[in-house]
Amino acid sequence: IQLGGFNLLGDAIATLEGAQLLTIIMFSILAYLAVVILGSGNAGWFAFGPLVKDLAPNIGLEAYQISVPMQMAASMGRGISPVAAATISIAGLADVEVDDMIKRNFVPSIAGLIANIVASFIIHIVL
Repeated sequence: IQLGGFNLLGDAIATLEGAQLLTIIMFSILAYLAVVILGSGNAGWFAFGPLVKDLAPNIGLEAYQISVPMQMAASMGRGISPVAAATISIAGLADVEVDDMIKRNFVPSIAGLIANIVASFIIHIVL
C-alpha cells in the first residue's frame, strides 16, 4: 500500500470488463484461503479488509459491496481449516478425526462460497 503497488493493481483491474465481479471473486477467495490457512476469520479480515476501502471507488463500488461477501467467505473457510479452534473442538466432541471432518465439509463449503459470490453479485451489483 505504501509503495503504491496496490493502487496500480486497482487501476489495472478497473479497466477490465467485469471488474466488479472479478474483484468480488478475488477478494472472497483471498479471504476464504486466508482463513483456511490461518484458522481465524479475524486474521484474514485484518490483513485484507483495509485494502477494500481504497480499491472499491476505483471500480465503481462501495466498500461494503466487496467486504460483505469477503466476510461471509471468511466465515465459510473456518469449516475446512485444520487449525481453526472450532474445527478442532467439534471434531473432538463428535469423536471424529479432523481430516475426516474437513473432507466432509469441503464440498458444502465450496458450494457455499460459490453461492455467496453469485448472491452478492446479484444483490449488490445487479439490483
